[in-house]
Amino acid sequence: MTKESLARRKKTGSHYTPTRLAQFVASKILENYSLPDSDSKIRVLDPACGDGELLRALVDNWPQKSRSFVSLIGIDLDRIAFQNVRYRVQNLGVDAIDLRREDFLERVRIELESALPIPGSLLESVDVIIANPPYVRTQVLGAKKAKKLASDFNLSGRVDLYHAFLVAMKHCLKTNGVLGVITSNRFIATKSGSRVRELLANDFEILDLYDLGDTKLFEAAVLPAVIIARRRQAPLFRSAQTTRFVKVYETLEKTFTDEVENVCAAITKRDDRIVRIGGDNFRVTVGTVKVPLSGKDPWIMVSDNEKEWLRDIHQSSKYELSDITTVRVGVKTTANRVFIRHDWDDLAETSRPESSLLYPVISASNAAKWKAKSESQASRKILYPHYAEGGVRGVIRLEDYPRAKSYFKIHREYLQSREYLSKSNREWYEIWVPQDPSAWSQPKIVFPDISPVPIFMYDVSGAIVDGNCYWMTFDGCEDDWLFLILGIANSELMTKFHDLSFNNKLYSGRRRYLTQYVEKYPLPDIRCQASRRVIETVKKILRGGLSRDEMTVLEIDLDTEVMAAYNVEYVPKD
Repeated sequence: MTKESLARRKKTGSHYTPTRLAQFVASKILENYSLPDSDSKIRVLDPACGDGELLRALVDNWPQKSRSFVSLIGIDLDRIAFQNVRYRVQNLGVDAIDLRREDFLERVRIELESALPIPGSLLESVDVIIANPPYVRTQVLGAKKAKKLASDFNLSGRVDLYHAFLVAMKHCLKTNGVLGVITSNRFIATKSGSRVRELLANDFEILDLYDLGDTKLFEAAVLPAVIIARRRQAPLFRSAQTTRFVKVYETLEKTFTDEVENVCAAITKRDDRIVRIGGDNFRVTVGTVKVPLSGKDPWIMVSDNEKEWLRDIHQSSKYELSDITTVRVGVKTTANRVFIRHDWDDLAETSRPESSLLYPVISASNAAKWKAKSESQASRKILYPHYAEGGVRGVIRLEDYPRAKSYFKIHREYLQSREYLSKSNREWYEIWVPQDPSAWSQPKIVFPDISPVPIFMYDVSGAIVDGNCYWMTFDGCEDDWLFLILGIANSELMTKFHDLSFNNKLYSGRRRYLTQYVEKYPLPDIRCQASRRVIETVKKILRGGLSRDEMTVLEIDLDTEVMAAYNVEYVPKD
């Protein structure tokens, strides 16, 4: 693929559907769609039809005897892809083919706002929707576009383009119409997906949910999910529903049940197993997920055995982490190349900021389990132009720091390009999210936001935490809470709890460690004997001076003690 094609796909979010996946989604739609008894027309819509793969797959799977009643509607803005659609769907024996090169979202918005009927209206006129809507996150959309989409389609938080597509598709689908959509699995667990979860729970009967995890079906680093759902009627009262799910994630398990050709073949059978696909092993997990009407909580997709294990963990817990401490994100400068450097000493003395403004920084680059890498911490420092006095945070006066003033002037044009600072009546040389300078010197736990394994570390250096990490302090609570939480967060048990509860794995087994997840970690009674053993073991680890073998023994002991603190005897395998 050319660089131009890659750039276009990133900008538009267009990642076309592999044939096998298209066939799978089409077959699942038709398993759940009841063909009308009469000879009435059946309208089928793909609102982001690309090259027509999904429409072709749906017609391929459609019963031959009723194809002549099917009318296809394909919409897309991509001129290059759109040229292929008619070729792919012609001569299939359908009643009509209506191809529209237009903006689907804009079309729906206009129809929703119109007081008069519009010829060829899509609203509540479609029997079946099959779609792989574009995936474009807020950062790529731009703030202006994201804000408009949020306003047009009643969204909030970080708006992804596929969020708006799902809302718009709901408006197009008839009651009892069936939707089959391929999308990012992020909506299942993230805060930004709450509106999507609420929409699906309230307006649809969710028939099947497939989380295809890190199976690398697309070139983009997007973990896909497939939703098969039926548009519900609108009674006055709703109740939570329970739906079937299948999820597939790579596993380190060496043994496998059988070898299959592709992911779609792996999820066709509805049972728990480990399969081999192209040299890699994947765990297929099957179960049911409770879908609450509120979108606030993530959907927890676990098997019956995993559900029972999670229940045991919660029953043995006395607190959530948020009851004990607050999880904070690190500083966000929005200009790291200016504020964070390793070569401050190499600058000319006149433009080398005063040492009182330079602090060591803990970043994902020098994160390590239990303690940060001290050598990296010493070499990288952050220029921090903020202070705290009497509980009030402020920004320094440049006149009081002539060398920092000289340094900032060198980078003034770049720093002033951050217009959001001036619009917030902030100084042009400020850090965008500075946090509280008076808290850095307290003992704290720091952890990176993305990591394949838990990397929770203890810090008493006074270092400032970079924006790619989170941190927590323990002022005002029993000192040993820090050591108990550090041990639990780094344990095998809590890693498994994190995976099952938040469903947030990325490619290559990496995990997201966000505030919304870590603050929900359940904690046992700090006074129970097993918790006290956890605390003492963590203190031994932090004292250092251990050989690799001694550290391994202590970490194995720690995992055993953590399980005892939660009164469980095992941790489910990956």
